[in-house]
Amino acid sequence: MRHVHWRSSARTGTLMVRQLVDASLPGTTVVLDTREGAYASAQLFETAVDAAASVAVAAAGAGFPVKVVTGRGLLAEVKGGPADAKAILDRLATVTPGESGVTEAVRLARGGGALVLCSCTARRSPPWPPAP
Repeated sequence: MRHVHWRSSARTGTLMVRQLVDASLPGTTVVLDTREGAYASAQLFETAVDAAASVAVAAAGAGFPVKVVTGRGLLAEVKGGPADAKAILDRLATVTPGESGVTEAVRLARGGGALVLCSCTARRSPPWPPAP
């Protein structure tokens, strides 16, 4: 009964119900695997960073909210818009390989919307721990 618009119902003589619309935009979360052992060379790591940048900038340019996450935590978060590309690229330019796991990055990325994982298959160690 809370969604009945009583004033409009009284004026029109018919029951009028409010239509609630979810105005939030679906977000895009880009997870970048920064584990040093996941990449056979520095060039492959840079390729993964480039892929993450491409996806994040394209989504932000299309007006969608974007989060970029690594195993170390949230790297960048923007509301979406063409002006956000510089902020995303500036933050990704500081990323270096480390020991933080991709599993932790995916856990931090929860929240709905699209999830894109940027990693590499040419690795020196398994990308994630074996399933129990």
